[in-house]
Amino acid sequence: MHKITEAELEVMKLLWNSTEAMTFAQIRDRLYASEGWSNSTVKTLIQRLVDKGAVEQTRQGVFYYRPLVDQAAYSGEATRQVLRNFYGGSVSHLVANLISQEALSQEDLEELRRILHEEGGEK
Repeated sequence: MHKITEAELEVMKLLWNSTEAMTFAQIRDRLYASEGWSNSTVKTLIQRLVDKGAVEQTRQGVFYYRPLVDQAAYSGEATRQVLRNFYGGSVSHLVANLISQEALSQEDLEELRRILHEEGGEK
């Protein structure tokens, strides 16, 4: 998996949420509006993602960018890394931590119960 920094992830989110390849200007304008980032910051982030093979750059008059890394696959691997690195691979330890930190709402707990009930019932 490509190691993507938090800042690079903001670029990836824009690309993942776009139905078409985006120009530098489109990416820059959105990141300036949301993050206040300068041209040089955005250029650097995009170039890093291109160098990592996470983003494809094509020239059609201007450069267009599209993600080469699937969002669901990246999210899944990032989740597995958090589990391995912080919870010894244990989902129950992760959930216990979230509960002890009061990071889960009652709605979250009900949703987890529903998911576990559905998954348990299908096996």
